[in-house]
Amino acid sequence: MTENNKQIQKAGDNSQQIQAGTINIYQGITEQRAREICFEMAKKALEECATEADETANRRINEFAGILVPRIQKIEADFNSFSDPAFQILLKKAQLTAACTERNDDYKILSELLVHRVKNKSNIKKKASITRAVEILDQIDDDSLLALTVFLTMSTFIPTSGSISKGLKVISDVYEKFDLDMLPNGYDWIDNLSILGALTVSRIEKLKNFKDYFSDKLSGYVCAGIKKDSDDYAKAKKILSEVKIHIDSLIDHELLEGYVRLPLVDKELINTLILNDDEKDAVGRVFDMYSKNSDTIFLAKSKFVEMLNSYPSINKAMKWWSSIQPAISLTSVGRVIGHTNAKSIDPSLPDLD
Repeated sequence: MTENNKQIQKAGDNSQQIQAGTINIYQGITEQRAREICFEMAKKALEECATEADETANRRINEFAGILVPRIQKIEADFNSFSDPAFQILLKKAQLTAACTERNDDYKILSELLVHRVKNKSNIKKKASITRAVEILDQIDDDSLLALTVFLTMSTFIPTSGSISKGLKVISDVYEKFDLDMLPNGYDWIDNLSILGALTVSRIEKLKNFKDYFSDKLSGYVCAGIKKDSDDYAKAKKILSEVKIHIDSLIDHELLEGYVRLPLVDKELINTLILNDDEKDAVGRVFDMYSKNSDTIFLAKSKFVEMLNSYPSINKAMKWWSSIQPAISLTSVGRVIGHTNAKSIDPSLPDLD
């Protein structure tokens, strides 16, 4: 899933001081030199480990480097970031985390975090969240990492397909890639992530019901649309024809027999369409013509919830969401960790911004 993928996209949304030692700066970095820098920084990282831990730490750091260097090379053939003192310091922190973690998958996550750092080298806010994410990754247990990742996925990614059934199939396929049976209940995982600054917890609000939350995000699906053979239907056809948009752009509503809708997930996506301003304006006007009848909208939502429940993975994920008692929200640190881990599980997901 890329951010502008044909199937799914992202929905419209304290660093610790350590002694870095001497930083060597090189120009024209080759792959070999990049690996040498990894080795040099690893030696500095290992200085903080007791001799007895050297073998394990060194093995883990080497495995991390084996993933990191080829990944960086894909986006930066000259390895220029390796000559950046700030990147070298972050590399050392990542190596320390790699030395401490027992999860091999964390090497992929750490690599993606450093890739994200390379892509956002001038964004101080993002650099701060990346640095903190690198520092705390090994302190997040398996249950909490899974919960963080699934929550991020459920609250962030939406399908782009205009077809409701195809869009929900895409969502279902993504959810199936997570071990939903292992999602934790209770408060311990929330406490773990809250302590580490990956999420915030409201003491007075409850988490919004996922059915309502998802219906709002997919308002182009959960709508009344326009009744066929009505005056509004005739007006909508006229508006579209005036800007040379084919009437077939109004498709049968999968949730309501006898109604049509535009093949859009949400009105905000109109601005992403390859249309000129007049065409976008026409599509927006048609969208605004959707029936406001509360009974019809309620029926559409009821049918939509039935469709959600027909997908086992979505149904299971919704039940877990419903078990979360307090209202929680991910911080920038939590988002960068959850997104990176989600992408390591499903490479088709969008890259981090």
